[in-house]
Amino acid sequence: MVELLDKEFGGKGKQVIWRGKKLGYLIPEKFGYTFVALKKKEHFFWQYLGYALNKQMLEYFKQIGVKKIILKVRGKKNTEIYTSTIDKWFNYGITYRHPNYEPQLVLPIKYMEAHVIK
Repeated sequence: MVELLDKEFGGKGKQVIWRGKKLGYLIPEKFGYTFVALKKKEHFFWQYLGYALNKQMLEYFKQIGVKKIILKVRGKKNTEIYTSTIDKWFNYGITYRHPNYEPQLVLPIKYMEAHVIK
């Protein structure tokens, strides 16, 4: 499953590691958690016009009370922030299977709130 470390990642919440790869961090909120994922623009799925997260990890997050997902997408000139609820990932996410990776859920950005930081 997902390994949660006690040490803070980037000074905010608990780091999330999947098979040795840092995927982001959890921020404790009043009513559950927010997961912040760090992405690159190259991770965008043009086929589905969205970003993907590990499906098994999302299922685990739902069990532990994650309510909100934030994607911080770094570009050369700016950072894009996409926010959504975890329910949107399960209601509108598209299952994507690749032979070299675990199943992913791709959420089209039309189901996320977008913000740009320059």
